[in-house]
Amino acid sequence: MKEVIRYRCDHCNEVFANKSYTLKHEEICYWNPKTKSCINCENFIPESQSSGYIRICTKGINLTKKLKSACIKHKENEEQ
Repeated sequence: MKEVIRYRCDHCNEVFANKSYTLKHEEICYWNPKTKSCINCENFIPESQSSGYIRICTKGINLTKKLKSACIKHKENEEQ
């Protein structure tokens, strides 16, 4: 049996085998407040509350295909 070392993202808890990849991931992780992504934004409407198949935020940005980072309309969510 071999011991295996894994690395966990401090923001989303995703696990990786490579430390340098984990550090790179943390820089772009949607859950990292520094990325100013939808997940940490007061304007974000969680999927369970959005209507239909088109996801948008309260500022009208279409998020159906992918969440955004470094959004100019980002407003820090004070609940997190």
